[in-house]
Amino acid sequence: WWTLKLVGGGITRYVKLGEKMMEPNKVYRASGEATYAPNTRLLSSLNEDLELANGDVLTGTLDGKTQKVKISIAAGATVTLAGANINGVHTSDTECRWAGLNCLGNATIILADGTTNSVTNFQRFYPCIHVPEGKTLTIRGGSAGTGKLIANAHNFGAGIGGGYKISCGNIEI
Repeated sequence: WWTLKLVGGGITRYVKLGEKMMEPNKVYRASGEATYAPNTRLLSSLNEDLELANGDVLTGTLDGKTQKVKISIAAGATVTLAGANINGVHTSDTECRWAGLNCLGNATIILADGTTNSVTNFQRFYPCIHVPEGKTLTIRGGSAGTGKLIANAHNFGAGIGGGYKISCGNIEI
């Protein structure tokens, strides 16, 4: 037997244990194996760096001026952008040295049907979405192919790929 408490923290997290779906901020006592359902990550509630896992859905708006957090996609993960707006901060060359969205390895981004998503780089030398050298980022639409992505780079960074003296990998759209 083990005891599990899920803490919401503004992020929707549900765990399925057997046939029962457990809710945040409740304590459960159980045995067996728990599997995690895909998480919906609300950008407006972030107050620390976030690594997106396979099956995560990113939505909402990140205000880069007050929320100086680094958002990454785990190697091998497929994530969905569903009305996600990542606004970079652009305050100085020494602050927030990262892209708006960082791939940690091969990754896939799905653009949810009917949504517009935007990513802006945090620092002028970095891209909006960084794809590491030797890795591949695949971007595709949902089933109807009606999702949109705006990669709005400032100064020296690319929209998708690399930046100033920052190599990049492969991009498939």
